[in-house]
Amino acid sequence: KVFTRWGRKSCPSKSKMIYRGQMAGPDVDTVGGGSNYQCLPADPDLAPSSAGTNTDRNELRSVHISINAGGNALPHSQHLPCVMYEATQRPSQMMIPVKSRCPSGWQSEYTGYLMSSATAYARDFRMEYIGADSKPESIRSKSNPYHWYGQVLYFASTDCSSGGTDNDLDYCPPYKQKQPLLCVVCTK
Repeated sequence: KVFTRWGRKSCPSKSKMIYRGQMAGPDVDTVGGGSNYQCLPADPDLAPSSAGTNTDRNELRSVHISINAGGNALPHSQHLPCVMYEATQRPSQMMIPVKSRCPSGWQSEYTGYLMSSATAYARDFRMEYIGADSKPESIRSKSNPYHWYGQVLYFASTDCSSGGTDNDLDYCPPYKQKQPLLCVVCTK
């Protein structure tokens, strides 16, 4: 099974790397574009110049992270890597939200946090939820950590604030208001 490890440059043990890359997503200051993250290879095959140019386009931008969790997180200004790999001996894969351990018979590839774009800003696209590694690495720092046009990853959390109305999850408690949600990537 082939899958992506978001926020890291290396594969888990007993896996085969396909390629390393950089996380990318749509420009947050525009409308349109894709709605999922991409792992862009570090060694692209570029289109020929005969393909032309177009003023109407959607641009992929770097992805940053907005967390500060126990010293394991990177500052806001770090570009995030990714790695595509094959779990050669384990063809089945799943990401389980809000769990830190795999079910019996499954092996943990890595643990992390359930993350996506922010819901607080109208400019942010709706993006897929991903299991970002709990110990992210970086590719490089931006020169200006507070000025970017790419995507920013934020913790996913639950809304348990409505006192049991239809908007709350049925599982409040044990879920808690605005607490970051864990995840685990498992293979078998």
